Amino acid sequence: MVVKLPQTTRLLGVDHEEVFIGLLQKTALGEMPLDADNVSKQANRILDSLYSQYRANTAGVSVSFRELCSGWTWAKRSDIYTHLIHSYPAKMLVYIPILFLSTEKYASRDDSILDVFAGSATVLLESIINPVFPRDAYGTEINPLARLIAKVKTTPIDPDNAERLAIQVAQSARSTSEETLPAYSKLDYWYSEKIKQKLGKLAWAINNAETDVDTRDFLLVCFSVTTKKLSYADPDIPVPVRLKCKTPTDGRPSVERRNALVKQLLAKIDSSDPISVFFNVANANVHRLRMLCSALKGKTTKAKIIGADARSLLDAPMGSKGHFDQTRAKPVQDKSFSLIVTSPPYGTAQKYIRSTRLEMLWLGLATDTQVRALERQMVGTEVTAESSLKAVVATGFQPIDEKLEQISMKNLSKACLESIYFRDMTTAIKEMHRVLRPNGTLVMVIGDNTACGLTVPNHYYIRLIAESVGFREELLIKDPVRSRGMMTKRHETAGMVEDDWVTVLRKGN
Repeated sequence: MVVKLPQTTRLLGVDHEEVFIGLLQKTALGEMPLDADNVSKQANRILDSLYSQYRANTAGVSVSFRELCSGWTWAKRSDIYTHLIHSYPAKMLVYIPILFLSTEKYASRDDSILDVFAGSATVLLESIINPVFPRDAYGTEINPLARLIAKVKTTPIDPDNAERLAIQVAQSARSTSEETLPAYSKLDYWYSEKIKQKLGKLAWAINNAETDVDTRDFLLVCFSVTTKKLSYADPDIPVPVRLKCKTPTDGRPSVERRNALVKQLLAKIDSSDPISVFFNVANANVHRLRMLCSALKGKTTKAKIIGADARSLLDAPMGSKGHFDQTRAKPVQDKSFSLIVTSPPYGTAQKYIRSTRLEMLWLGLATDTQVRALERQMVGTEVTAESSLKAVVATGFQPIDEKLEQISMKNLSKACLESIYFRDMTTAIKEMHRVLRPNGTLVMVIGDNTACGLTVPNHYYIRLIAESVGFREELLIKDPVRSRGMMTKRHETAGMVEDDWVTVLRKGN
């Protein structure tokens, strides 16, 4: 396990570092018991202080969740458990759910947790492994790849069996003449012929391996990581953009340095052996799986993705590759959760489906046509019918509609997309209100974004919507965003997400 030591620890010397790492590993893997009452008291003290500061300044309390949790050795996070089993854009900062789940202020130890924008299951994983208040966790997520990652990330399969199967798949891929390639016309744009063929052999070997559904899903996630590593997509940009050298126009050294790095990366990709890359990925993920199994030892908690759409909360059985049996879907019961911790899209700031298109195609999670359809269904989409982009539909909230009018003066289509986003969020918030128990809590993590150079204060607008359906704001926290996979700035009006706003909303009795 890679452990990133705080600066103060590095200064103590090697012996002290070794002691620190040993304590961290033992605590993280459940080998050292924690005093649940003490952890809960510490969490409550932190939260009580935040509430007190908020009452003095309702514009929001500026904090670092990472620093708030820094006193808990067991909460230190780097490459631990299965959090890094697969990358995913704009993941929630792990310390946010750690704090809110390490107390009974919002949910008792026997309650279940819900995340309606589950992504790749940061909240779900932290809920089931919490060392003092482990709780069952449920989620909904529209992206099939995210659902698959979430399932694998929270399912404690036999690590030894997973390791054996990874070896068998690698051997099979080396010996077979069969290959399974996605039906995608632009595949040659993203992969060399040699890489493409060997990835096709791996896909065939995984799909034809004799194993159970859960272990195959684990291998598919490892394969997904491999397809991402070996594509010509720029690893620094979530939405796939092909790696290429820039033409120096003014002799800037920075351009020359970047071009040199791009050439090195392209050469490395072209010389890579996909089967060896897959095996190395699987080996690293088996190690993470072992940590998950150790953390869950003696626990009965489970995590489950139950639906696809936060705007219509349904419970349906999920089979292989993140697909649901829609014939058995039923609405999530009213008043069935005490706590929802979730992070919706930040307006149209992040392209979740487009960012994972290549992986979904390779894994057979969706065809290219289905990927485009998924983009249109997303909350926060930038892909919709032309007829929806000709007139802004009022949301009914004066501050939001005034902002939409300002945006429409610069770009009507963009204003229409923002309007659709807030209408979708209104529907989702109503659903969250429906499934929360009286006096239940919604912890929502959201960032403001920029449209046509105008700031869109999503955190404020979401509060207005929430209050209209029966929530009241209890706490507002601002946490500066450090590199968390957010999209980089694309042009002068695109803006950057500077802060995460954490809003604690309470449902009325």
